[in-house]
Amino acid sequence: MKFSRAPAFYNTGTTWTLRVSQSVDLGNNTLVNVAASGNEWVATGITLTHTGASKITVATTGSGNEGMFEASIPAAGTGNPGLQLVQGDGNGNPDHMKYAINYVAGSDYLRLRSWDTDGNSANADIWRVPDGQTTIDANTTWDINVFDDYDDAAMLSPYRDGVLNLTKRREELIEMGVLKRYPDGWVGHNDQRMEALLAGGIYQNRARLDAQYEALNRRLEAIGA
Repeated sequence: MKFSRAPAFYNTGTTWTLRVSQSVDLGNNTLVNVAASGNEWVATGITLTHTGASKITVATTGSGNEGMFEASIPAAGTGNPGLQLVQGDGNGNPDHMKYAINYVAGSDYLRLRSWDTDGNSANADIWRVPDGQTTIDANTTWDINVFDDYDDAAMLSPYRDGVLNLTKRREELIEMGVLKRYPDGWVGHNDQRMEALLAGGIYQNRARLDAQYEALNRRLEAIGA
């Protein structure tokens, strides 16, 4: 039998080819092992598994259009649509970490959640952005060690022994946790620890002023003023 064009389903050597020009109805069944073992499309999700690098690309060729990933829930829904980044089991134990960026619809805020906030698998939100608010609320654990033995006001000066020494100041701020040096040499700035430094400086300055006031008041009383 001869065909004027390729049939919808045919074999060329070891490859079977399916060509359709309309929608394909699988009758509520799943797609399994698509292109590789473990790549499956089932009723509850799509799984992409490969021993090499894997990715899902959402792209547009239109200059005025968007390539977008969307996770949605119905109106008045109380689920948590978002994105999860998982290593291993994702339980927060060593080598099994998980982070989630999602919208907590039942409580009306966007959050970044970590499954290890204490070095021992305690999960908690790192920051939140409530609906209608244009600022970020950070976790209050920064309050720990707000006050220390450093002269916080002096720490903010770039001078050491009367000489401009930014390198020394940088190392001191790393020691305090305001800056953090990563194993690869990258240095990050911690806004929350800087807030703690400023809060400590305010307290120290006020304490010194109060002490001076009390000392002056005692002197005035001693001379009968």
